Amino acid sequence: MRKKNPSTKKYHISRIVHWYFGNYCAIKCHDNEKQLFECQQKLEEFANKFNDFLTHQEFLDLFENHISICKLPKEERRKYITWKTFARLQQEKNPCPVCKKFGIY
Repeated sequence: MRKKNPSTKKYHISRIVHWYFGNYCAIKCHDNEKQLFECQQKLEEFANKFNDFLTHQEFLDLFENHISICKLPKEERRKYITWKTFARLQQEKNPCPVCKKFGIY
């Protein structure tokens, strides 16, 4: 039996909301806890009301074009930040004392 293509497999909205929050919101707004909390609450409220199954792409289209939860500009919302870039951004804001002493960051 063949596995379904992940891009066409439908998941419950709550699972996709958690995926989106972890992969987009938490990385882009990592330095703004208040904003993160507000968005998380709104996303969970949306998931409870919507209560359906979607593909990841369907959710991204819905989120981009029909939901106004995110306060970032559209260009920033669409951008994907890699884990390496995220780690560098965090390190720049809070460099470890040893790295700072040796001029690594």
